[in-house]
Amino acid sequence: KRIIDTAACGYDEPRHELAPTHDMHVTATLTAVTEAYRSQEVGIGPANSARNRAYHRLVAHVQKKVGALRDYELERVVERMVNTPFTERAIDTLNRLLRNKETSDQDLADRVMSFHHEHKLFISSVSDDEDFAAIVCSLGLVEGTHA
Repeated sequence: KRIIDTAACGYDEPRHELAPTHDMHVTATLTAVTEAYRSQEVGIGPANSARNRAYHRLVAHVQKKVGALRDYELERVVERMVNTPFTERAIDTLNRLLRNKETSDQDLADRVMSFHHEHKLFISSVSDDEDFAAIVCSLGLVEGTHA
């Protein structure tokens, strides 16, 4: 907000031309932000969190399945758990399931996939195949005085 306030000008302020390297800097910034986010590991939270407990149970469940029994979609969702937080609704539901001793790994996997298909599992609505960062507007700032 301070940068926007500092860069603010009146509607009658004449527009300056952008520096010839402006687009290159914007592209480099977008690339750096995207790479920094993708290399950052958010983690699965504390040992008693729904995400941590569900993750470890589902990793073990996925590892048991071989050959034709493999569920590649579930594997992708489990991988995504490491970097994407759950919604509050998913946390509440999964905590109830995880407390219930009768909940099988398959029951847990089915509920996680149901939430995933309903887009209610992860807070982020961005899929693995989409870029999450986008430049909406860039300012080409020039030196000058600020009143």
